[in-house]
Amino acid sequence: MSALEAGDESGAARLLEHGLAMLDGRAWSFYLGGLQWTEACLIWHVHGAAECVAPLRAAAAGLLEMESRPNAACVLLDLAEAAADAGDAAAAAEAAEDLRAVAEFIDLPGYWGMAAAAAAWAAVAHGELERAATAARRAIELVSSTGWKAYVARCHYALGRSLSARGRAEAVASLERAAAILEECGSTWRRDRCLEALRRLGTAGRRAAAAALGPGSLTRREREVARLAATGMSAKEIAESLFVGKRTVETHLASVYAKLGIDSKLQLVRRATELGLS
Repeated sequence: MSALEAGDESGAARLLEHGLAMLDGRAWSFYLGGLQWTEACLIWHVHGAAECVAPLRAAAAGLLEMESRPNAACVLLDLAEAAADAGDAAAAAEAAEDLRAVAEFIDLPGYWGMAAAAAAWAAVAHGELERAATAARRAIELVSSTGWKAYVARCHYALGRSLSARGRAEAVASLERAAAILEECGSTWRRDRCLEALRRLGTAGRRAAAAALGPGSLTRREREVARLAATGMSAKEIAESLFVGKRTVETHLASVYAKLGIDSKLQLVRRATELGLS
């Protein structure tokens, strides 16, 4: 699962193959369910959300049957999110209800937060975005008290998706927050999902997504212009050096500032080393 979160699908597939071979189909404690969960998530990565709903349901059902509720909770949250992405409202609602039952049994804030996040995804799947946003905000509040960073990010992602059709400014802020936390956690796959959602939110979202990637989001020409600007050269001097128009340089610089989240050439000069432009 860690390999998948880090975007290493081939490494995850190799480890999964070893794990399944060692268990040889035996339902030893909760480990088989865990491997089935990993297998379903690998399908999600490679083939998309619709293809992983059924295997996620099977993994969750197996874990619930053996009363491995903490592990089932993780699977159920993935199921609710994947089902919402796939437009399977029934599966999303079922996952949310099962996760609520887990939370009632364990009765700790983190699990209630996960249940609220699953409820948000079920509401998204049903097109009830106001209810989804309310549930997502509750999820953030509950999970934030646990220190579960990645799950806090996932709750922010659910909120951003809930708000994307109407409250764009709040949606951008929530998705930006989610992407930053996931980057810190090394969860590049989920981070990229946040960035993809951001790009669908117009100019502000695209700029936020680019800024989240930092220097890596710059084109070859933008990086070239940025490096020259970081030495203190004026737009006119850069234009003469690159044999382009001054207006072209100014356009590139405006794009660089937006992508790097800075406001001026002075900030660019001061942060050149930090941004890898020195």
